[in-house]
This record gives sequence, C-alpha cells and structure tokens, in this order.
Amino acid sequence: MIKGCKGGRVAMLTSLLFFLFLAHVTAAFSGTGAGSRADPYQITNVTQLQEMRYAVTSYYVLMNNIDASDTSTWNSGAGFDSIGNLSVRFSGNFDGGGYNITGLFINRTGTDYIGLFGITSTSVESNFSDVGLVNVQIYGKGNVGALIGYNLRSNINNSFSTGIVTAAGTVGGLAGYSVPNSGIGGTINNSYSTVNVTSNTSGSGAGGLVGHNEGQIIYSYATGFINGKADTGGLVGSSIETTALVKYSYATGIVNGTTFVGGLIGENTFGSKIYNSYSLSNVNGSGSYVGGLVGFSQGGTTVVNNSFARGYAAGGSGVGGLVGTVDSNSGTPVIHNSYSTGNVTGSSSLGGLAGGSTNAVCL
Repeated sequence: MIKGCKGGRVAMLTSLLFFLFLAHVTAAFSGTGAGSRADPYQITNVTQLQEMRYAVTSYYVLMNNIDASDTSTWNSGAGFDSIGNLSVRFSGNFDGGGYNITGLFINRTGTDYIGLFGITSTSVESNFSDVGLVNVQIYGKGNVGALIGYNLRSNINNSFSTGIVTAAGTVGGLAGYSVPNSGIGGTINNSYSTVNVTSNTSGSGAGGLVGHNEGQIIYSYATGFINGKADTGGLVGSSIETTALVKYSYATGIVNGTTFVGGLIGENTFGSKIYNSYSLSNVNGSGSYVGGLVGFSQGGTTVVNNSFARGYAAGGSGVGGLVGTVDSNSGTPVIHNSYSTGNVTGSSSLGGLAGGSTNAVCL
C-alpha cells in the first residue's frame, strides 16, 4: 500500500459527505424566498408546508390555498408530521396570508404536542396569523390543537379552525395549551374554532378554542361540540393564574363533561379573569361544579365581570346558572354586573347565579 493513500481516501469521503450535507440543507425548502423577515419562504403546496420542519427558525408565508387532503396517506397512515417537537421547537413565524389549509390529517395517538405546529420555543416570541385550517382530522395524545399543540411564548391572530380534534389529554380546537413565558406571548386574538373537540382523560382540559390557558384570549369564540371529562369548557377547558384573561369572547353549542364543566370555561382559578364575555352553550356535567358560564371559580381574586350565560346547566351538586361553585380559597372571587337566564338542574347546591359560594363578593 502506498503511504498516505488511506488518508487521501478518508479526506475524499469527508469532502463528499460535507458536499451532500450542504446540498441537503440548500434543498430543504423547495420554494422561493430566503426565510428572513424581509424575504420569507413562500409556501405554495402541501409538500412545502411539511418542509418547514427543516428550518424551524425561519419566516414563512402562504401564497395560496393549500389542499392537504393527501396527508391522510402519508407516513403509513400517521399523516402530517407536526412542525416542532420537544427536541427541536419551532421558533419562526408563520403568515397565512388570509389563505386556508384544507384537509390536514394527523393520526399520532401515542404522541404529545400535535397540530400543524407541535410546540414553540421558550426563548423566542413567534407569531402565527391570518390562516384558516378547514376540515382537519387530528388525533393525538396530549397538548393537541388544530394550529398549535403547545403555544408557548407565541401569539395567534386572525386565525380559525374547523373539523375534528381528539386527544387522550389536553386538547383545544385551535391550541391545546397556551401560556406566556416571562410575560411574553400566549395571546390569542380575533380567532375562532368550530372544531368538535374530544378529550378522553379526566382532568386534562378540553376547550372549544383552547384546552388549557394561562394567557390572554381576546375577541375570539368557539361553537363546536365539546366532549371531555374534568375541566371542560365551550371556549377554554381550564384558565389559571393571574396572567390568564378572557375578554370580549364567547362560546355556543353543547358542552359535555364530568366535573368542572362550564359553558365558557370549565375551571377559572387563581386570579384568572373574565370580562365582557358570554356563553349560549348548553352544559351537561355528570358530577359536581357545573355552570352556564364557569364550572368552578376559586381564589386569587378571580373575577367574572360584565358577563352572562343563557344556556341551561345540568349536573350533580354545585350547579349554577352563571358559576357552578365559587370558592374563596387563597383569595376572594368577585362576580360583578353579571347574570344568567338558563334553567338549572341538579341534585344539590343549586343556584340561578351560583350553585355554591364561600365568601365570594357579588356586586
């Protein structure tokens, strides 16, 4: 063997692999654009929609309506692969351009963080805007939504969803879980969902728009059929913490759950606030804490203000036309200038305004 020949072969192989790597990166997105704010990647078909997973820090814009119905045959029936996961979170921006994505299919019942986007970054504020998801069929494990499974430190504006979203755990028609980080993001504005939502696990949170909320929901609504266990609401399953706010929003339709079931919000606790919002939903709970607007409200100066409910509320104990049960633990809940008109039925602790109340302030 000639001395140095082996090293030459290794060098040539290394160069070839590096060339192939560069070719792969360059060809990762097949459309036009540079992925920057000034020159975003332009998406014109469903293949390019999936290619976002190769550049999760980039800017994207839809250029036309997208037919995603072929995703039902992708990956041996598992469908579309959500953009962003726990290992590689999405930290880019997505502008729908006012266009729709129709027929998105995901069937990954053993996987968390499922939606068009799976999970967003803890360090970057992403924005998702002006997109419609039409006739989705999405099945996941936990933190599942049509647009985003776990909306962390990100914002959703002027967007909507229709179809079916089902999960074992936390699930929402538009986002499964929505929360700010260090006071940044977690806002959903001027958006809606008509998705039929199902959660099969107790205490996980199922909502027509959002399963679990710790951010702000403004000028938004949901009209789907919501079928869950505990923490089930027409708009939001559970809304928790002082950062949580629902304002100028509403829900209609039918809400079915076990405990902590509300026409607008199932569980509204620890400082979460509701302003100028309402529910026309008919609410059915097989257990306790069922309300026309809120199933259970507790502590932390939780507020319901200038809001109402007009659907019926039916459950076991602690059933109210507006709030099922108000508990003063760790604070003083306040109900101000709010009312209900629907029928209330249950086994005990029933009320036209609140079924059960401990040291709450009603003004």
